[in-house]
Amino acid sequence: MNLNKITSIKLSLMKKDSDVNNDGKANYLKEITGTLVVPEDFPKNEEAFSQILTQIYESLLEENNNSVDSLGIWIEFEDSTILENAISLDTLNNIKEYSKEDMSPVFEFFKITLVD
Repeated sequence: MNLNKITSIKLSLMKKDSDVNNDGKANYLKEITGTLVVPEDFPKNEEAFSQILTQIYESLLEENNNSVDSLGIWIEFEDSTILENAISLDTLNNIKEYSKEDMSPVFEFFKITLVD
């Protein structure tokens, strides 16, 4: 997994606002967002990204006062390409619950988004 060209990552807790349309997309309302602007000296390895994404996600959950049901992610690269994805919080929690190993479901979602 090439993490070297990532310039920023945004995570947002959201509320789903529509059903999924024919294109497989739905509308969401962003409630709270955390952003990582990747510094030059940031260690661009899986462990570092896993730790920081987990910290951002946990901070968003602590600060959120609204009813949310989804997590959105936006990954921006040096060439300005942006990958985006959303997942229900129930599914995210199930990833951790059913995993045999100690892992970060947010980082797993990040990796899924990178390969889409």
